[in-house]
Amino acid sequence: MKTLELKAEARETTGSKDAAALRRQGMIPCVLYGGDKPVHFAATEAELKKIIYSPAVYFAELNIGAEKFKAVMQEIQFNAVTDKPEHIDFLQVLDGKNIKLQLPVRVTGNSAGVRSGGKLVVNVRKLTVEALPDQMPDDIELDITNLNIGDKLRVADLSVAGVKFHDPANLAVAAVQMTRSAISAQAAAEQDKKK
Repeated sequence: MKTLELKAEARETTGSKDAAALRRQGMIPCVLYGGDKPVHFAATEAELKKIIYSPAVYFAELNIGAEKFKAVMQEIQFNAVTDKPEHIDFLQVLDGKNIKLQLPVRVTGNSAGVRSGGKLVVNVRKLTVEALPDQMPDDIELDITNLNIGDKLRVADLSVAGVKFHDPANLAVAAVQMTRSAISAQAAAEQDKKK
């Protein structure tokens, strides 16, 4: 997985008043969990927008004062009215310790079913996976080349070295569905055979 470097400032005090004061200054309060003790810090929205508004998942190298931490964004809270980020939780990444993430699904290949007039439907945009940090892929690749009309690609059909899937095995991630044009083309082909 790719890594983004983020600059942040350590927070001396915590609490709702302190967090509100930080937000007025254009800062977003954050917490880093998973280490010996939680680390409270804040960063500007401009600094964090690279990781907040990206569809990709990144490791974050957090530079908090003189200390550096490797982490992943775990949870983000947005203001219900303004839709601005209000608080972010990060999880510290430690070598040799599994991490659990939601990774985006990326479709590759040219399905035989789609070429025949079927419609590709991707039911899931992200999958929950667990792996060691050095084995974590950027995304989960779905090769749809062998899907015909009516076929489904389920979580049980996916395999990535060193990665464990946490979604139900029977969850259909992608499918090629029959369309009206495919039905009429099929009916026309059957009519031609009868002649």
